[in-house]
Amino acid sequence: MTNPSADIWEKVSVRWKDIARIVTVIATLVGSIFIPPPAYMSESGAGTLVPFARYAVAIATALVTVAMVRWNRREHLRYWITATAAAFVLVTANYFVYNDRRDGLTAVGADGSRVVIGSQYTAVGAAYMRANPSARSDEALADAPCPAGGGAECSAKVVWTSDSIASNKRLLGLLFVAGALLLDVALLSAVQCTLI
Repeated sequence: MTNPSADIWEKVSVRWKDIARIVTVIATLVGSIFIPPPAYMSESGAGTLVPFARYAVAIATALVTVAMVRWNRREHLRYWITATAAAFVLVTANYFVYNDRRDGLTAVGADGSRVVIGSQYTAVGAAYMRANPSARSDEALADAPCPAGGGAECSAKVVWTSDSIASNKRLLGLLFVAGALLLDVALLSAVQCTLI
């Protein structure tokens, strides 16, 4: 004969785990979707990066959710622990790479805003750098004469080519989205470890 209170406790435990999974998936999805990209991704980034990141995070969340439902037994715990550790290592590495690239591919303008800079100089930028070989990117950006008066982003286009600026924006956008996806996977797999 079974113990009725043990049966109730087991049912509550199973139901609690299901509710916790659903809440975690929703919280991760909502949190990841509404993380805005950095302000310096403006021009081309805001129009394309945000919708792409939202769809990518939603798809990754759905795939991990399917895996959470499919492989939720004790014998799967070591795989979830491995997935959590791998995702944690990758998201940490992505964080440092992103910050390193952000520091190298952006500069702060005279108005205090951070903008993406290029890797190839325009004729004006090359002449400035020849005349000021020890100048940093911030100084070149601050000294750039923007004819349209458009602020730091306009000044960046005076010093660096538009193609190289766009290329650096794409790289930073890719690293940003990769970080959001890896963080999503790390959080969901960590929660799965606690629920098994």
